[in-house]
Amino acid sequence: MDSAAPKTLPASWYTSKPLYQLERRAVFLKAWYLVGPAVRFAPGAPVDYEFSGIKISIHRDGEEIKATSSTGESLRTHTTQTGLCFATISGAAPSFDEYFPGLEDILKSVDFSARPYRRSIKYPGHFNWKTMVDGYQGKKSSKSVVTVVACWP
Repeated sequence: MDSAAPKTLPASWYTSKPLYQLERRAVFLKAWYLVGPAVRFAPGAPVDYEFSGIKISIHRDGEEIKATSSTGESLRTHTTQTGLCFATISGAAPSFDEYFPGLEDILKSVDFSARPYRRSIKYPGHFNWKTMVDGYQGKKSSKSVVTVVACWP
């Protein structure tokens, strides 16, 4: 018997619906998500996202960037002093500063609002979110879409 530690998670962890629901409650509903640089959000042009099966829309209201769920619920947003926008998908997330302690200080040397928004890239796929971290190529599970925001060439 090989006593070496496994190099990947058990295959069942990629396809288990009960485990996904646990991950959703314990991780995704309590997270803050980077939705892009503030310059990405033009007045009158909402941008839609989906995180863990929850659809949200980000829009600019004057100088403020706001988020709403597909049910119309207002969600929390935070724009850093350097122009990066973050949003929650539920009320279960802690405050931004509690979730990302010290992030504002780390980002202060780069002004993202001074860089033009260029494009977003989507990589749609039918896979469990852990495949993005682990690279496991097992059975298809929950649908995930990865969006990469490019704000400089």
